[in-house]
Amino acid sequence: MFQRRIQHGWPNESALTTPVASARAKQDGNALSYEAFGEEKPLREWAQDERCQVSEMTLRKNLQSGMTVEAALEYRRKPGRHFIGSHDEFTGEISDAKAALRMMTDGGELWVYDGSDLNRISLIHHDIRHTISRDLFQELSAQNLIAKNFETDTIKNFELTPQGRAAAR
Repeated sequence: MFQRRIQHGWPNESALTTPVASARAKQDGNALSYEAFGEEKPLREWAQDERCQVSEMTLRKNLQSGMTVEAALEYRRKPGRHFIGSHDEFTGEISDAKAALRMMTDGGELWVYDGSDLNRISLIHHDIRHTISRDLFQELSAQNLIAKNFETDTIKNFELTPQGRAAAR
């Protein structure tokens, strides 16, 4: 379990100390129970809970990507959006950190895609894909201006940290 958590980007301390039961489902009879908000329910019941803002299928996919149950209940891609692997409209590279941060405060999404055929960092803003160099991405990370929101085997999503929001001003 520890290595899987590390592969999904968990900090070492959290990967070691978070109880498996609160991070993953608990087997109880035939149904898996998931713990969130101090409650335990099967996935189907969570999908029908008023706090769930996604479909049951999206909830399943979110949990499979390694999200916490609370995050999985809320996260969905923006309407009409595609994963960056299929996003074709492209305007060029962003090389200025402040410009990237401002785009992210204005609804932009920062994605890192590492596939066998394609490796790129994209900032999607108003449904247009811009690329970001690895150097700029590393600068934003090193200065703690962005943090990983979640990841799958090939895609990582980053969000602004409080420092990133402040630096965008």
